[in-house]
Amino acid sequence: MRWIEVLFLRFYAANLSRSRRSEPIYACRDAITQLSALTGTTIVIVFSVVSLFVSRNWLHHLYTKDWQFWVILLTPGVGFGVWANRTFSRFSATPKAADRYRSRGAVSLINTFYLIVPLVLAVLLGLLLRRLDPP
Repeated sequence: MRWIEVLFLRFYAANLSRSRRSEPIYACRDAITQLSALTGTTIVIVFSVVSLFVSRNWLHHLYTKDWQFWVILLTPGVGFGVWANRTFSRFSATPKAADRYRSRGAVSLINTFYLIVPLVLAVLLGLLLRRLDPP
């Protein structure tokens, strides 16, 4: 899971470099939130795409607003958020751990990544829903 830690440290470094809320405790909390939002969204969308390929019947649950379906769909993303908070909150005491990702280019890269990945995944899911949805 080293890549998740690197992704967290990149968010943390970007937050430490900003002009407001750059204190280690706030930067760490915000980095955990960003990581959880990005990864949780990715988990939910990938789960949805896999479900589309396994069975088209899941669309019925989506359209009828079946609450049990939503619980099953969202649980992995929320679970990741809880895990990330427990795992990475200790970094608020060691902001130097993110120093290697504090360059201007690294900060720009992670901010772009944070915007582009959910957008691309949402478009992919939308295209699949449109293609596989019965007329």
